[in-house]
Amino acid sequence: MDPRFSPALCGLAVCLIAGSAPAGAAAVYGSLTAFQAAAGTGTTIDFNNIAGIWYAQSTTIGGVTFSNPTGAIYGETDNEFAAYGQYHSPYLEWQNGTSTLTVSFPNPVSAVGFDIMELRGSPDTFTTTIDGTVYTSTTGASPTFLGIVTDQAVSSFTISDLGDPSFRFATMDNLTYITASQPVPEPGTLALLGAGTTVLGWLRRRRPGGAAC
Repeated sequence: MDPRFSPALCGLAVCLIAGSAPAGAAAVYGSLTAFQAAAGTGTTIDFNNIAGIWYAQSTTIGGVTFSNPTGAIYGETDNEFAAYGQYHSPYLEWQNGTSTLTVSFPNPVSAVGFDIMELRGSPDTFTTTIDGTVYTSTTGASPTFLGIVTDQAVSSFTISDLGDPSFRFATMDNLTYITASQPVPEPGTLALLGAGTTVLGWLRRRRPGGAAC
């Protein structure tokens, strides 16, 4: 073998091409304004057309599927629960059983945000699980917003109500999500790719006959 073509040089070229910049961590936002400033406007489901509808365990709204296999799902308004509700518009409610709602998207998303609270406005705790990470939200007399921008596209997430098991009426409104786009190489990745291509070109020119390594 030509000494100018050592396995180490070939390996260096492969590593330079295959290398990539490290992925960033997910970001969490406590307001819709901050969330949309970071992720974009996206698509919002406001649940305004579902008031008074019983969906049993699963339904699809705006292409997004909501399921509560051990309980039920409703479309509610503040008029029905005037002493409790704080949304001032129709919203989604799920209850009974384990009170865990699964939200599934027709296409992977890179960001999701929503308002959440316990129906009566009682102090409550919710956990939202996205891509294996659990986010905890505490709520009270008014809705709490949770927005998450992920570094990995996800197709679904779950929300669990950890409150009083004898009266679990969890509610959601204004679900906003950003459909994930094709990944764009980060500047560091492009630099590595360019360096790897340069090394391979140099090796090809140096080897007699232009054979590849």
